[in-house]
Amino acid sequence: MCKRSVARFNGSDKRPKKEILTYTQGPLDEKFGQHAAFPLDAAVQGTCKQDSSVFDYLASVRKEAEADAAVHFVSRDPEELTQPEASKSTKLSPEYVKMVMTRLEEAKLANKNEIQVGEIELDCSEIEGDIEDDADLNDHDLDVNVDVEVEETDDLEPQMEVPQSAAAWRSLVFSQSPPPTSFFNTRLEHTTIIKLVVYYTKWLLVSMPATLMEWIFVTFVRLDNGLDHTEMSLVRDLGRKARKLRTKFLEGKSEGLSIPAVAEETVDMILAVVGVYYGQRDLLIDAE
Repeated sequence: MCKRSVARFNGSDKRPKKEILTYTQGPLDEKFGQHAAFPLDAAVQGTCKQDSSVFDYLASVRKEAEADAAVHFVSRDPEELTQPEASKSTKLSPEYVKMVMTRLEEAKLANKNEIQVGEIELDCSEIEGDIEDDADLNDHDLDVNVDVEVEETDDLEPQMEVPQSAAAWRSLVFSQSPPPTSFFNTRLEHTTIIKLVVYYTKWLLVSMPATLMEWIFVTFVRLDNGLDHTEMSLVRDLGRKARKLRTKFLEGKSEGLSIPAVAEETVDMILAVVGVYYGQRDLLIDAE
C-alpha cells in the first residue's frame, strides 16, 4: 500500500478539501452528462503504481463505454418469423375467460349472501330463544321450534363425513358431485381447502372425471384470493399443471389424437380462474 493510501486509511489525508471538491464540481461530462467519479487526467494520477493502474483501468472502461452503443439490436432469424408462435396455438379466447369469471363471480356472490343469511338466521334464533325463555313458553311450542331449527340446520349442513386421507378424498371426488357450498363453508377448514388444491394438482390427468372439474370450481368459490405466498404458490402449481396439460392436449390433437372434452374444459377453466382471479396472468401468456 502506498503512502497516500495509508494516509487515507488513517484519516490523515493531507490534500486540501478544495482539491477534493474539484473532482465532483465544474461542468458535466459532455459524453455521459455527469461528474467524473475520479480524476482521470495524468496530472493528478501521482507516482503510486497502484493508483496509476486504477486510473489506467478506469480510463480503459471509459473508452469502452464511449465506443459502445446505447441500445443493442439483435437480428431475428427469418425462419422464426414464418413459424407459428406458441401463443397463437394455445390461445384462450377472451370471451371464454370472461364467461368463466362471470360464472365464478356470480357463484361467489351467491355464496357470500348465503353466509350472511345464515348468520342473520342464527342471530334471530338466539334472540327468539331468549324471548321464549322470558315468556315461559310451554314445552310443546319449544319442541316445535327445536324441530324446525334442526331441520334447517340439516339443510344448510349436509351430514357428509369429511374424508381423512388423500385416498378417501380421491374416492369421493371421483365418484360424486360436490355437496352444496354450505358444506365447504361450515365443515371444511381453510387448511383443508388448501390441501384439496394440492390433491387436485396431482389428480389432473387426461382421464379425469367430470366430477373433478365440479369439485375444483366449488373449491375456487370457497377459496378467496387473499392468500399468503405459500398458499398462492400452491394455487399457482395447479395453474401450471393445467397449462402443461393443455399444451400436451394441443400437441396430441395436432397428431390426430382424441382428447376428452371434459379434460380440455377442466384445464381451460383452471387456467382462466388462476390466471385472472388469483392474479397469475403470466400463465395466460401462452394461452391468450
